[in-house]
Amino acid sequence: QAIQFATRTNENIEKLIQVFEQAITKLPFEIKVWSEYSQLLDDVGEIEKAESVLRKGVNINPFSQQLNYVLGEHLLKQGKATDAIPHFERALATDYQDQYQHDISQDAMRLTLAEAYEAIGEIEKAESLYKLAIAVADDSTDPNFIKYARNRLIAIDAQRVLKGDVDIDEMLSTLKIEMRSPEDNEEQAERAAQEDTGNAPSTV
Repeated sequence: QAIQFATRTNENIEKLIQVFEQAITKLPFEIKVWSEYSQLLDDVGEIEKAESVLRKGVNINPFSQQLNYVLGEHLLKQGKATDAIPHFERALATDYQDQYQHDISQDAMRLTLAEAYEAIGEIEKAESLYKLAIAVADDSTDPNFIKYARNRLIAIDAQRVLKGDVDIDEMLSTLKIEMRSPEDNEEQAERAAQEDTGNAPSTV
């Protein structure tokens, strides 16, 4: 905690780095130490060193959801989507670690992995994750996640229209379905079922 809340000024940056170096040596399985150390290095422009620290942390803690996600995010920001993807996939596949479950959510991991897939041209994989993020959303889901996923689906379909892969009417029809809430889709299914029952030929 003392490390986390220390004031980061030019005068104490070197001292903080020394403290973190000692901390990762003495406490190699403390995930927060690795994460906060890499954040400090990022903040002061030591991008390559931050990556090195995160890779070392992941090597020691290969199944840490937190470190895999943070390393993936770091790599994605550097334009290294191909390198980032295995870490995002591992983070998404790893069960929540109780002490860190409030730091990253499944929604955030799905959307960030989808971004990485988009960056390397794996559009169908990205699209599947965006649709999944919308499908599993509930009252606890950050509305911004849902909005972002929907916007990315629109952008993906718009690109297909520009390439001539799909007709614009087809795109708009698909979007109408995808943009509905799960409750709307359930209501429509119920109405359709009722109409089918009402129009069914009598067996009497």
